[in-house]
Amino acid sequence: MSEGHDRPQSRTGAGQAPCSDHLDMRVTEQHHPVPHLQAYLVLIGVFAAGVLGTTLPTPLYVLWQEQYRFPAVMITILFAGYTVGLLTALLFFGRLSDHFGRRPTLLLAVGLACVSTLLFVLAQQVLWLLVGRLLSGLAAGLLTGTAAASLAELHPAGNTRQAGRLTTVTNLGAMGLGPLVAGLFAQFAPAPTRLVFVFYLLILAVTLLLVGVLPEPVEAPDRVFDLRPRLGVASSAHAVFWPAAVTALCLSTLLDLFAALAPTFLRGILHEPNLALAGGVVCVLFSTAAVSLLLMHGLTSRRARLFGGILLLPGLALIEVGMVLSAFPSLLAGTVIAGVGAGLAYTGCLAAINQVAPPERKAEMVSAYFVVASLSSLPVVGVGVLAQHTSLLAASLFLALLLALLLLLTLAALLWFDRRERGGKR
Repeated sequence: MSEGHDRPQSRTGAGQAPCSDHLDMRVTEQHHPVPHLQAYLVLIGVFAAGVLGTTLPTPLYVLWQEQYRFPAVMITILFAGYTVGLLTALLFFGRLSDHFGRRPTLLLAVGLACVSTLLFVLAQQVLWLLVGRLLSGLAAGLLTGTAAASLAELHPAGNTRQAGRLTTVTNLGAMGLGPLVAGLFAQFAPAPTRLVFVFYLLILAVTLLLVGVLPEPVEAPDRVFDLRPRLGVASSAHAVFWPAAVTALCLSTLLDLFAALAPTFLRGILHEPNLALAGGVVCVLFSTAAVSLLLMHGLTSRRARLFGGILLLPGLALIEVGMVLSAFPSLLAGTVIAGVGAGLAYTGCLAAINQVAPPERKAEMVSAYFVVASLSSLPVVGVGVLAQHTSLLAASLFLALLLALLLLLTLAALLWFDRRERGGKR
């Protein structure tokens, strides 16, 4: 997720990731405590470590459900708490690192992640988990935007496009690693809902030390506390923005649904109680998206959107077939195909918005894009509510049909826009 908003004069390039080209890119010439390449590698490690914790709870929801005896809908509400924190960071704290510096904001983000993790370790009731998820989302919003801006500023070759791509790949890869690590702890270690967070606290302690040796790219921050959201869509870009934003909403919904309910699906529908396997399935989805983005970044934004949207459809179908028939191979195949589609669609949609956004409106449009994508928690909560009155399988089928319809409409809009563009050039 993007940290959000910039000053118009500070944009450089059109990256493939949330924040590579729309944050304040002021770079200081001060002496760096560590060499440039080392600082860059340290920053990647800090970013990956921070993001890792956002998906650690994924295999643990079913255990918390048994421990605190709450319904399945509460799982989706807990996940929505994360999104509330993320949106708060996106809307109101998007320019914090521009005004106070990258390093202090990174310290704040990692500190919030520490508090969130401590709440999971000490949790005595569901409210502790909800507050922990909210703080986790707030930390993730601050961390992702700030780290992305710093990666663009500190790139050894000054290539903001490559830095943006690396930001997104690191983000998706770390989000995929989180469920795998937590699943292994949950399946094979004692105190499965606590020990993994103790382990993660140790990682965060090291991360805090690493942040301390990073250079500060923002020269003389003004320390002005600005909470004004800046969202908007240029009238000339509506035809591109809305199909791209709706596509992002669809793929974010798919990723969120997996992150929130994959273990519940596997245990309740496929009768597979292995939490390491559940975490591995979620890891496959995020990791496949990251790899596809990395390997196919040379595609034009149009082809990436087109191929990504098309691949999401059979991916969704195979996932649902796997659940209906209790066929794990079908579920796994659908996960891989949907992951590839998600990676392509993500980079294609964001690149398309970067291309059509007027320079003075780019920050507002990219932020608006991520706000729309972040609304994915609403349909995920809807699945939980519907499952209370029907079944988890029926709710999942309904959502899959809705996503398929929206994807078909966005693909039709993409083809219509291309035809209109070609007709206008004749």
